[in-house]
Amino acid sequence: MTISLSIDAICAEILAESAMRHYLRADRPEPLTPDRRVALRQLITGAFASTALEMSPYVTEATEMPDGDTLRLEIRGDPDAAPQIRRSIEHIIALRVMARVYAAVDASLSARLAANADTAGTALTGSLRPEPAALAGAQIRPHRI
Repeated sequence: MTISLSIDAICAEILAESAMRHYLRADRPEPLTPDRRVALRQLITGAFASTALEMSPYVTEATEMPDGDTLRLEIRGDPDAAPQIRRSIEHIIALRVMARVYAAVDASLSARLAANADTAGTALTGSLRPEPAALAGAQIRPHRI
């Protein structure tokens, strides 16, 4: 199944999360603003690459599309679950980008965001089927004499 991720949707989640964190706790770092989108886009593509590698038993292809606005994954799974999988991966990428951004100014927040991303990633991969090739090394073949 093809999962198309929107860089703009991920940016919007990062900006919204940053604004709400600051609104709820003014002692948190200032919220990220739309003028940081170019930098966020770079961090998003990096987080996409590492997320795709971590999901490699389930991902058959990971591509940054030529339009520059879409990231695409080919994943083995139930096509009916594609919208939920897409949203989950966008959320994981947003959490990873925020963890990286906040690492220099709030190590505790950064660690919580990274842990949340890891938890979400574990939940997601637990619902997917690995590629048969990824399981090949785990197969036990009897030896006959």
